[in-house]
Amino acid sequence: MVGLLSRTRKQASGGFARRCHRNAVARLSRFRDDEAGSMLVFGMYMFFLMWAFAGIAVDVMRHETLRTNLQNTVDRASLAAASLRQTLDPETVVLDYFAKAGLSEYVESVDPDSGLNSSPCRSRPRRTCRRSS
Repeated sequence: MVGLLSRTRKQASGGFARRCHRNAVARLSRFRDDEAGSMLVFGMYMFFLMWAFAGIAVDVMRHETLRTNLQNTVDRASLAAASLRQTLDPETVVLDYFAKAGLSEYVESVDPDSGLNSSPCRSRPRRTCRRSS
């Protein structure tokens, strides 16, 4: 009786282990073949990609706005400083234009070059984006 009881326990435990193994293999196989969440992964990649492109677009837009403001200020200041009716020093005029535009940190150099009948003035702003070497 003891031998019979131990034999049935071994068979029962061996059958249970085999059933669990088959069950686990079947579940893993179904999980591997299931495509229910594949669009979610693709959607998340696309979401992050759109955010990256939106960030780049905002950065480029801000850079171009600053560059345009700098160019307009340089043009206005140079024309005002080169005017023959201007009584102030050309460098003072250019620096004043940049200060009133809120761009005084971008002034690199002002080169007033007065002649007999002309008063050209060149001003050079710094780059808005610095290149790394």
